[in-house]
Amino acid sequence: MTTILTLLILGAFAAAIYHFAPHSSKHGLFHLDQFRPAAPLAGFLPGDYEQQRLYADIAAIHAHDDHDDFHQSTAA
Repeated sequence: MTTILTLLILGAFAAAIYHFAPHSSKHGLFHLDQFRPAAPLAGFLPGDYEQQRLYADIAAIHAHDDHDDFHQSTAA
């Protein structure tokens, strides 16, 4: 009896997931470009982090700057 009840609960859960899941896109669940060896996640990740990397580099340089003009003006 518990086996039948468990299977009914699992079936109801699977039916609810199927019913409320978003509709498939034009590619379906998977598309072949996703599995290319050269770019396995093509189209899923942003391709250009160059601007963010440059900003982080400039911010790090600015944070570690010695501020020589401040030390020279107070020493005189």
